[in-house]
Amino acid sequence: MESFDTIVISPPPLCAYCGKARRLTKEHLVPKSVGGTLTIRVCRPCNQARGASGTHDSFRAYIRAHPGEWSRHVKAAR
Repeated sequence: MESFDTIVISPPPLCAYCGKARRLTKEHLVPKSVGGTLTIRVCRPCNQARGASGTHDSFRAYIRAHPGEWSRHVKAAR
């Protein structure tokens, strides 16, 4: 009887903001400058575009789509 090994291929990680498969960086939803410690993974262009802005479109769409996670990040920053 022949044996086959199962190979699991994971999809590439995607940017939490734009959804593209790029090299990811840590993004503090609540900026480090005001006590943010928890992070999500986003691509460098999205991270740099947002900066510490709370009005960036991709950021606002993310927090609307993930209200529980946003709440957890805000509570952790207090």
